[in-house]
Parts: sequence; structure tokens; C-alpha cells
Amino acid sequence: MNEKSICILGAGPAGIVTALKLKQMGYSPLVLDFKKAGGIDFVQSLSPGVFTILETVGIGLNELREVCSPIMWSFKFWNGEMIEMENPPGFLAERNQFDSCLKKIAIEKGISL
Repeated sequence: MNEKSICILGAGPAGIVTALKLKQMGYSPLVLDFKKAGGIDFVQSLSPGVFTILETVGIGLNELREVCSPIMWSFKFWNGEMIEMENPPGFLAERNQFDSCLKKIAIEKGISL
């Protein structure tokens, strides 16, 4: 078999999922990530669809439960009206912790970072 080198730039969710999918297909990808020192930590909301995608490469919600919190309520502005929603689907995650957890799982699954 003719070996091909595959390099993925970025170790966020898209890069990690791509690397794990390529690994499932028999490739050995290398993931490169550049993180600025002293970067801003921020919280992002994650739709349940994120976990559907992660499950395709063997990462379940249980593996990320420590870095993801269910959204208890939110507001949406629709048609000029502010509506409060209780228990909407989705999660909040501190992005640096979430990405670090994904990197750790990827390394455990044989991805080179």
C-alpha cells in the first residue's frame, strides 16, 4: 500500500473528528495545533448535534460530562418577542477544557498530536 501523509491543522472539534474518522479508515493523521499563551477562555453553547457527530468516532457524552453542563434555561428572541425556554437541548462548555478533553481522548485512540 502506498503511504500518504495527512496533516490536520487545528485540534478543535472539527480537527479531532476528522483525525479520528481518518484513523477509522486506516490512515495515520498528524494533528497540529497552535494555541497562543494567555488566550481568552470562553464558554460556548453546544447543540446536541455536536454529540451526534462525536459519537460517529466513538466519543460519547459520558466522556465529556465533566466539561459540559446541560443548559437549564435560555432566552430566544423571536418575532419581536423574548421567550424564556426551560431545559432547552444543549450544553455549555468552557472551550479550552472541552478541547483539552477531546485532545486527550484522541491521543488515547492513537492520534498523533
